[in-house]
Amino acid sequence: MDGYRISADLCKGPDAEHIVRLLEYCGGADAIAVDVPFGWPKPFAEALAGYRIGVPLDLPRQRYRLRTTDVWLKSKLPSLNPKSVSTDRLGSTAIVGTNLLHALNRNGFRLPLRKSGGCPAAIEVYPAASLLAWNLQALEREEIVRRLQEQFTLEISETTRSTLLDNDHCFDAFVAALTAREYAGGNTFYPPEYIPDETIEIEGWIHVPSRSLQ
Repeated sequence: MDGYRISADLCKGPDAEHIVRLLEYCGGADAIAVDVPFGWPKPFAEALAGYRIGVPLDLPRQRYRLRTTDVWLKSKLPSLNPKSVSTDRLGSTAIVGTNLLHALNRNGFRLPLRKSGGCPAAIEVYPAASLLAWNLQALEREEIVRRLQEQFTLEISETTRSTLLDNDHCFDAFVAALTAREYAGGNTFYPPEYIPDETIEIEGWIHVPSRSLQ
């Protein structure tokens, strides 16, 4: 991204410093993968928009818990148990996600809805789902790192390897970064055509690798 500049004034609130640092670090990337939800279930958002105390929510309430992307992922990866963005602590993370995505958008990154999304892009990822898609979830972490290093032809220093093995957050970031690489290469799942654009615009979409690793 030639001429890239950070618009720090667009980043407000307690997370501003972290967001600016992320933008400075990833500014030249084709894709940024973030393990943070970018939205809430559409029925949940619509129910809250007109809510008043004493008004009951419709039954069954399961549709308020999971996004369309969560349900779709569960159908493809049955052993995965996506957390609810609306009824779990993940909701607080989603608030940070809205600020992060806003800053990324204002700095040139786009949230791809369909295959025309292109780059530079900001995508939502789920490291556990990526590992399942790669069929690596049952392996020891050291073996996972070794296989990913081999598959993606990576140079990993011993210091970095030690960090990946010992730090859960760094390991998840490692998997997220490789998922972004898969997205940039056209190797992640996009929303099926039957899912309306309006739903994706409200709920977001989790990008998961679409090819298995040999």
